Order: sequence, then structure tokens, then C-alpha cells
Amino acid sequence: MDLVGNSGWMENSRSLGRLEPMNKVRCPICDAAMPGNWQDYPDYPFCTRRCRIIDLGRWLGEDYRIAGKDVDNRSTPDDGEEDGTAAR
Repeated sequence: MDLVGNSGWMENSRSLGRLEPMNKVRCPICDAAMPGNWQDYPDYPFCTRRCRIIDLGRWLGEDYRIAGKDVDNRSTPDDGEEDGTAAR
């Protein structure tokens, strides 16, 4: 199966005959349309450096979190703290 059609765009069985990519890319921060190719945007997937910095600030400010198991921060007997023999 030839994936590159006459238009030069990558095509698959769902997009045969289309002259443009199926997905429209938008900036995840400001929702601005990002026409063209991803190589046109040095801060991809963001439209500008400003949006990239806003996203970084959200991660550093812990606005975003990755779900995971709760961690038990209590010491374990392997630490030697329960019997008072922990190294100081």
C-alpha cells in the first residue's frame, strides 16, 4: 500500500483523496490553530515560547499531576529506625 498520495501528504485508507492532513493541531495552552508542519514551530507542541513557559510553570507549580499509587513515607525496619539503631 502506497502511503504517500499524489498530494504529497501521508495518506491512509481513511484519508485517500484528501489534500490536507486529517488532524488539525492546536496549542494545548491557548488553543491557537497551528497550520502547516510541526517543524515550523520550534516550541512544538506549543505555538510560542510563551505557551511553553506557561506549561512549565504549571508543572512546577504542581497544577499537573501524574496519577500513581500512594507512597508510604513511613520508615521500614530495614532503615534501622524502629529499634533505635539508625546511623547518625
